Amino acid sequence: MKKLIFINCVLAVAVLFTFCSKPDRQEELIPVDTVTSVEERTVSACLLSITGATTWDLVICGTNTNQQACNPCGVVQQFLGVEVATGGNINLSLNTPIVISISAPDGPQQFDLTAGANVLQSIRLLQGQCRSFHIDANCVIAAL
Repeated sequence: MKKLIFINCVLAVAVLFTFCSKPDRQEELIPVDTVTSVEERTVSACLLSITGATTWDLVICGTNTNQQACNPCGVVQQFLGVEVATGGNINLSLNTPIVISISAPDGPQQFDLTAGANVLQSIRLLQGQCRSFHIDANCVIAAL
């Protein structure tokens, strides 16, 4: 009788380990991209062009192209990266998705914005006015 109880215990432990066994190591492995960093995987480059503006300067805030701080359209939070479009026209390579603001500190402006193949035409700013724009990872630009 003692042998029968011992064998039942051994069988119960064997059944327990059979159903709780770990899968092969090959099944658990997921390929990981170790070449590119996380930041590079979520960011894409997009060419932003401002054309058709007059001789007044445009100030673009939030470009992340330098360490100069700016406040986009009166927001308290500071962004990094200030570019000045002298004469109004400029081409910038920006890492997207991004939010930028464009202001006309010296005089009224009317210009076109092109991001990739997407165009926002006839944007008008009065002297001192500011507008924000969002460019997504697919290079689609939208006014905020």
